[in-house]
Amino acid sequence: EDVTIAYHCLYVTKEPPSGRMLIVDDLTDTGLTLQAATTYLFKKFRKGFWRNLWRRVRGRKPYRGITEVQTAVLWRKDVEEPVVVAPDIFVEAIGIDEERDPDGLIPWIKQPIERPGIYLESCDVTGEV
Repeated sequence: EDVTIAYHCLYVTKEPPSGRMLIVDDLTDTGLTLQAATTYLFKKFRKGFWRNLWRRVRGRKPYRGITEVQTAVLWRKDVEEPVVVAPDIFVEAIGIDEERDPDGLIPWIKQPIERPGIYLESCDVTGEV
């Protein structure tokens, strides 16, 4: 699977992020999204010689860069496929919806916040129930 990050949606601050970072997501299974976000942050905001030289020339203090990235999720989905990146912190481990799929053939899950009995096939094209 490919993971696409919507760079234009990232929060923009006056100064680039530095020091310790925490990435928070609602749900993870294989960890591909966590891996993509962590890799992006380290590539984009790592400490570098040229970046600090340019900051000194412009009269700004040196950039520390990101020193550590940790990940946290509300729900960690238990999957049989290999996990690329496991979250550092999670609130609850959840499995598949055994009521709807007792054999575990459908890779969907029912998150704790979902209303019971509402499934994709009961929605019209606009996504309304």
